[in-house]
Amino acid sequence: MSQSLAVAMDPRVETPLPELETQFAFYRELTAVLERVTAAARALEDAGGGREPLQKELNTIGRVLAALATDVEAVDREPTAAQREVLETYRRRARAALAGP
Repeated sequence: MSQSLAVAMDPRVETPLPELETQFAFYRELTAVLERVTAAARALEDAGGGREPLQKELNTIGRVLAALATDVEAVDREPTAAQREVLETYRRRARAALAGP
């Protein structure tokens, strides 16, 4: 047995749909970087010591990106220029950290 479900936008949200789509795309980019960083940090932790500077860098990147994700989730608006800048800065740091020596 199945039943249809219609999903409608919350009538209290006044943000235009294109802005919400932009926010969603940004959030997906953000979480993709956060997932890679988290997986790498977890793998390092599981492997044991010896890579403490890298572990510390990944943890720092992860904390900043998690806080950014919380900020983005908290509002129904497209990301600000500052939020975009934070993502780009920490995406570059993540690439550098994950590329290794």
